[in-house]
Amino acid sequence: MADLPRDDRADERLSILPLWAHRVLLLLIGVVLVGMDLSRLTGLWPCDIACQGGAHYQTLFGISVTWPALFAHALLACLAWIDVRRGRSNLWTVRLVHVLVGVAVFFLIIARELDLSCIYCLAVHWLTFLAFFLTVPFMTRRVSLWLPIAGWLITNALFHHGPVADVAAPSAATAAMSSLEADRGRTYGVKTAPWQLDLTIELTCRSCAEQYRPLMDALRPQIAAGRVKIVVHHQVRPSQAASRPAAMLALAAAAMGEHASAMEVLLGTNPDAGFDGLKARLGEVIDPARLNAVLSAQMAAIEALLADDQKRFGKLRAPSAVLLNTADGTSKAWAGDLPLPAILAALDGAL
Repeated sequence: MADLPRDDRADERLSILPLWAHRVLLLLIGVVLVGMDLSRLTGLWPCDIACQGGAHYQTLFGISVTWPALFAHALLACLAWIDVRRGRSNLWTVRLVHVLVGVAVFFLIIARELDLSCIYCLAVHWLTFLAFFLTVPFMTRRVSLWLPIAGWLITNALFHHGPVADVAAPSAATAAMSSLEADRGRTYGVKTAPWQLDLTIELTCRSCAEQYRPLMDALRPQIAAGRVKIVVHHQVRPSQAASRPAAMLALAAAAMGEHASAMEVLLGTNPDAGFDGLKARLGEVIDPARLNAVLSAQMAAIEALLADDQKRFGKLRAPSAVLLNTADGTSKAWAGDLPLPAILAALDGAL
């Protein structure tokens, strides 16, 4: 790898730090990024993008995008280490950083369009931008803005030309839902309650599981007093194999009047769990023979009800959401991280 010529190796006028400090900071950023990639792969620092409907961008050809990121960041750390040891900047270090910043721009644009927010992902992308600014003194005419553009175009081609939300398309099932017992079984509270909370939950979503129980516990007094009713809807994420079967089983349990029991069992379901395994788990707390009978008799209706949930909540691009409704329509809505104090305050104000 050729070093930059001495006469245009660096322009100190573009730097507020000594040039050696730029090289050391680039090395530090490379090492930190490698450490973050390893923490992501080992699960020490989880990423919540999938829970927010962005799972399409977590894998590439069936492989976690963290693996190619780890390779690129390790290469950056190695090149920066060579630069520090030699006291000169390598043209390939600058080129690599400029390609990576184009990749970061792509993901930040997608995050904005899909309303995704993850501390881990943001930290990776903004560290990449910091590395870009550290390379400014080492830029030459041979290193121009076409490299970030190339990085963006390549990433765009690998994923998709437009944002892809991880929401299921509505099913073609046409069974009548008015007679489906599951629609009543997933409703908590009396039918005549003046206020209705529509709550959508994705059963494999970790953050959904953490938010559901505190919300239901906090609203239990209002439900018991007949002031509000809660209708629990089930979101489906195609990227999670267990998402649809878990939702179907929850609705089947609702038809048996056992929706609360199903939620206790299925909340936080392993995304890779299979239908038979989930059904066996649910059969430990409700009658398995009756569950099988409901699934056999009402499968089309369950599919239709689930499709209606996707049509209604899919545009939110979030696996958890709350809509506060009156007879006049929706008056308040929250999606993603559900702020319990704000929801309770809005409900108290309405009541």
